[in-house]
Amino acid sequence: MGLVIGAPPPKPGAAASGAVAVDPPRFCQRFDLQIQVMDKRRIYAGYECVMHTPIGRATVRFSELKALTTRFGVERPKSISTRESGLVAVVIPCHLPSMFIESFAACPLAGRVLLTDHDKMICIGVTKDVHCCCDVNRVSVAPPPPNTN
Repeated sequence: MGLVIGAPPPKPGAAASGAVAVDPPRFCQRFDLQIQVMDKRRIYAGYECVMHTPIGRATVRFSELKALTTRFGVERPKSISTRESGLVAVVIPCHLPSMFIESFAACPLAGRVLLTDHDKMICIGVTKDVHCCCDVNRVSVAPPPPNTN
């Protein structure tokens, strides 16, 4: 009869398991990531790699290293190396299409990212802040063919 033994009844006003969020992911070109470098390499401003999300993947560039979290506090780094964690500003290059992404605070599953370079994992992280872009024409859908009538 649809009754699950051992599962508590849902509270009034609570979202059911498997419910879909009302707000869709945002269409963006710039966002901030909190990353941890897992590979033996240095990450610096200008570094390009492939970002994988549950929604898709895109080539991204680190535009700015904002903060490095160390045991002594937070500092502004020139690079982030192995086992270090930092906040970075990321952009998708202008010649590539934007992608849909959501912040980790709004949707933990959609806010997780994996960064790879030459099919090797270099960083894992979460999306901290998403800067929406209003230019909806940047979608990677081909324009309709011209009307020849």
